[in-house]
Amino acid sequence: MKKTWLILILIVAVIIISITIYFIMNNSTTKNVQTMPDYIHVSDLLEKASENTTETDKVPYEILVPYDYNDEDTLYEISDYIIIGEVESIEKQYWDSDMKDTVTLGTIKVKKSFKGDLKKGEEISFIRDGGLITMVEFENSLEERNYYILEGLSKEERIKKYGLDKYTEEEKNSTYVFDGSAGDIPVQDGTTYLMYLNYNEELEKYEIEYHQYGLREVDTSKFIINYENAEVKNNNSGAYAKIKYVLSEEALQRDLLSESFFRVVSIIFALL
Repeated sequence: MKKTWLILILIVAVIIISITIYFIMNNSTTKNVQTMPDYIHVSDLLEKASENTTETDKVPYEILVPYDYNDEDTLYEISDYIIIGEVESIEKQYWDSDMKDTVTLGTIKVKKSFKGDLKKGEEISFIRDGGLITMVEFENSLEERNYYILEGLSKEERIKKYGLDKYTEEEKNSTYVFDGSAGDIPVQDGTTYLMYLNYNEELEKYEIEYHQYGLREVDTSKFIINYENAEVKNNNSGAYAKIKYVLSEEALQRDLLSESFFRVVSIIFALL
């Protein structure tokens, strides 16, 4: 009888310790996180540029997207890796003259893998299209940009089309522009996201793909035992939904339960 009680007490103790350790590892709030600066989305500047552009200045243009990024099965198929990861640091956000794009570089810590061979706790370097740059940096890059509504215009004409000539130099240096696709969001360090990745062998970095569909914030304000019950943000609507309704069935089959907790309990029961 005493032996049975001791075993039950041991099981309860292991459960409590496992939950406590999991909570500390996955919900720590002691990290020093940089505050996201206020910014103007480049789509707002583009809209203003379009309003200030005559019909004769415009060039017919159509964005061709080969996939439906709003479909979870499609995202699963075209992604090499699907993870929940925390942005450990943002190394740099800048206009890349060779890529003709603003990019963000940083480090991610893997918290859960749904596809691919990335392991929990692994730290990886990432690159992502889009990023926060100052209005001065944005202005200096205008001459290299190929936006269709500004084709054939000089840098000075582009500055006026964007209305940037209305800002003082001091304002340009202190105002940030998020240079990304319409509806997309900037990456915030210290934030946990559901991410869709592909590996770029040339850059030796993992690319966070598919704009606002490939980077969705995870609500970590609640204690999460397993990520099947976690909620992720829809960047288009702003609403949160449980991750089991967001991921494809195939991704969910990759053991959404917490390995550290349930493996310990399973071993104990196996020894009984």
